[in-house]
Amino acid sequence: MTVNRRGFLTAAALASMIGATGLTACSEVTGKPSGTGSGAGGSQTNGILTIGATVTGDATNANQFPENFNVFGGGDSAPGTGLFYETLFRIGQVDGGKLIPNLAESVEYTPDGLTATYTLRQGVTWNDGKPFTADDVVFTYGFVYGEPASDGFISEPVQKTDDHTVVVRYASPSFQQDTNMSAYYPIYPAHIYADVPDREKYQDKQPVGTGPGKLKSFQAGRIEIDIREDYWGGKSAGVTRVVIVPQGTVGNVQSQITQGRTDWADGGGQGVLTTFLGQAPENKYAFWPDGSNTGIQFGCTKEPTNDKQVRLALRAAIDFEAVQKAIGSGYPLPSITGLDPQLYAGWLLPGHEQAPKQDAAAAQQALADGGWTVEGGHLTKGGKAYPLSIMLNLGKPEHMVAG
Repeated sequence: MTVNRRGFLTAAALASMIGATGLTACSEVTGKPSGTGSGAGGSQTNGILTIGATVTGDATNANQFPENFNVFGGGDSAPGTGLFYETLFRIGQVDGGKLIPNLAESVEYTPDGLTATYTLRQGVTWNDGKPFTADDVVFTYGFVYGEPASDGFISEPVQKTDDHTVVVRYASPSFQQDTNMSAYYPIYPAHIYADVPDREKYQDKQPVGTGPGKLKSFQAGRIEIDIREDYWGGKSAGVTRVVIVPQGTVGNVQSQITQGRTDWADGGGQGVLTTFLGQAPENKYAFWPDGSNTGIQFGCTKEPTNDKQVRLALRAAIDFEAVQKAIGSGYPLPSITGLDPQLYAGWLLPGHEQAPKQDAAAAQQALADGGWTVEGGHLTKGGKAYPLSIMLNLGKPEHMVAG
């Protein structure tokens, strides 16, 4: 990751922050070095890191954050939740998303995959001073997994054997659940959330978490989070406060960073590697693969793409390098398996790590094998032409441009 010339948090806190503010693992942009920016960017001596975050969900005003840090309900949630709430494990960015101990030191499964025993980290406190214990994990996993039932997910209620050991007994082998929980379900404080009448509708305005952050102030267009001195992951190497502001469109992101009003923001889109980086010598862009990919799904229930030969032909006809250049934000080509060749390097069989290539001859042969021809720019068979169409179902503006 490329950052400003300022110190930063521990690795655990950094991972929390990325998950917190809506900074995707795909890419992030960093701006002027400390001391040269203006506005909210701050300087190396004031220790403020300003992050531009996207306003998501049902918010009617794109410049206003919802005042709610409950990610499990209550409507839209504010950015920064990952600075408060943490998972038992973090998902690493190398070697196929390896699990990294976080609030849990380890997990051991029985050979049949039916029982998982978690050993929790000791010496962790919530930001209100209360100790983190097995009760918090039992509470959180309990409402996520639900009550045991004949057709349920767990065979017994989630339980603790002591203050730092939790046991989960599944109804069927469930070795993969730690990845699922690490991706979506942080641990919540039982001493607060257990007393909430309706957890899903609870509007959390004063988040109490085990993470490095403690809410200082909230405004619809500005969230200030102080970095704890007593964080279990270690003291900050320089950042003492994180400020989160709405980032707006892709163009606004790049402008704010170049002007020094924002230090970091999620960004991308065409021109980020040329135009944006050229606007100021201090501008930086770093790409982080998260294992996801962007592609085309064929409609397999109607002609012409219900024909395997047509799908093979379209696949072989794609100029992957042209697509990569159109995206223009650092996305690497996938391997022929569709998996990222860096993140999943340890998973790919020899010979499967290379990127797919355009093969016009193979495309033509696939069409011929299926009895198809191309006439007037359209796929044709049996005297009938089939114009192709594409529907974009993409959320981010930069993805719309690429699509």
